[in-house]
Amino acid sequence: MMLMAYLSCMLAELLDFSGILTVFFCGIVMSHYTWHNVTESSRVTTKHAFATLSFISEIFLFLYVGMDALDIEKWKIVDQTYRHTVSLFLSLHCSTRRSFF
Repeated sequence: MMLMAYLSCMLAELLDFSGILTVFFCGIVMSHYTWHNVTESSRVTTKHAFATLSFISEIFLFLYVGMDALDIEKWKIVDQTYRHTVSLFLSLHCSTRRSFF
């Protein structure tokens, strides 16, 4: 089963398609058929394992983006007018998003 995603990615590379999209759609198609072919205990284990992996990946992503946003050298190249424009846009965006949801 694990080789199906790899096979679809290699086939996509051979045909010059997007490998990421191919693996994504391969996962969608495989989930429909494989979920019904595993035992109940395997379903629970799989569900918890992927929830844990998802949580760890999300933590890593937010830490990486947060630490990258604090890099002083990257902010030095931003022009003064862009800083005010971006901060104003983000403030307005957050305010409107907060009022609707």
